Amino acid sequence: MDLIALLPMGRSGAAAVLRRLVLGVGILCPMVPDTYMAQPVVTPLAPDATCACRLVMHREVEIGETRAGLPITPGTRVEADPRGGLLLWSLEQMGLAVRLDASGLRFATLGGAGSGAQTIGRIRDVARVSADSFLVVDAMRLTVLDSSGVPARSRNLPDRARGFRFLGLSDGRIVINNYMPDRPSFLLLDRNLDEVRQFGPHTPASKPMDSDAIQYQLADLGNGRFAAVRQNYDYVVEVWDTTGTRVQQFRRTTSWFRPWTFEDALSRGPRSPPFTRVEGVHFEPPNRLWVIATVPDRRLPVAPRRVQNSVRGREVPDWTPLPVSEYSRTYDTIIEVVDIASGKPLITQRFDEYLSSSLGDGRLASLRETARGVLVLDVWRVSVESVPPRAPPGSAALSGGFVP
Repeated sequence: MDLIALLPMGRSGAAAVLRRLVLGVGILCPMVPDTYMAQPVVTPLAPDATCACRLVMHREVEIGETRAGLPITPGTRVEADPRGGLLLWSLEQMGLAVRLDASGLRFATLGGAGSGAQTIGRIRDVARVSADSFLVVDAMRLTVLDSSGVPARSRNLPDRARGFRFLGLSDGRIVINNYMPDRPSFLLLDRNLDEVRQFGPHTPASKPMDSDAIQYQLADLGNGRFAAVRQNYDYVVEVWDTTGTRVQQFRRTTSWFRPWTFEDALSRGPRSPPFTRVEGVHFEPPNRLWVIATVPDRRLPVAPRRVQNSVRGREVPDWTPLPVSEYSRTYDTIIEVVDIASGKPLITQRFDEYLSSSLGDGRLASLRETARGVLVLDVWRVSVESVPPRAPPGSAALSGGFVP
């Protein structure tokens, strides 16, 4: 999973209220003060006419540091726990994850940092993989935690395999997205975490160090199949089975996904606009694949100018991380629901904020800064709802509504 961030409204007055009214077909939350923000602005992008539907977002919970017991930072990650609640960890804190109940309160700790054989390094991904165990990937190693969060066993990733995201299949096996150069992009492990096979695309022969070319967002489709959506460069959806066979592939050509290349990334500077990236996917049976992508803000042709630093009289680019307060001025978010069988989009909507983290169960998480400068996470439930018939001209009915 990659950065989850969302700027709060950050504006006041009638213009801020009007900016969050429905554009086209969409639904907003009511305006509420300070720590709660309104539903982001929604713009439909030519959905399939046969869908007659729209995306609706309900905020389920707000997670702050005092409730979670873990500092909330731009490096904080969140994942759904299939047995209820949430899993929370940080890229900036070694070896520690916490379990939260459905209201966002901490009730258990997972793992712990250290140098022993069964301690955990810098966590890259964590998820429940069975009724009584969790799996943690810390880039070099796999660690199984028991139901109480204590490390039970650990092993290194196979030779020349590295990963920062994995997928637990419904049959108990694990698929890891391997991003080591000149190695297959997928690593299949059995329930004992022993290697079964490696398969999938390699880095291009002409660019052996281009690991961006083999980074994917993964979703379990059941029956030994999974979807792999390319994260970088262009919008490609692949379906693989665990025998190592690619059974389906389709490439989406859209107005909102501007392809980019390895060379574009090398030439990028601190004032370059951000690239479009797929940030998460989720499969909803029987055939809906949800795709979440971040795109450059349509109102800003280039990213905000960064202050240049002077070193010995020479200006050098400022590559400091983008502050949370700049996220929504730099990014928009696309949510698209695709029919996995046909490859056709059912609905595509653009959100005016940065909603970039998929929890894998149909929810999204977003980071924002309150008026007091405190970072909090919001967890949203996103669903597809039918569009009601349009009211006759002159009637008092609204085409949208409000979600409490």
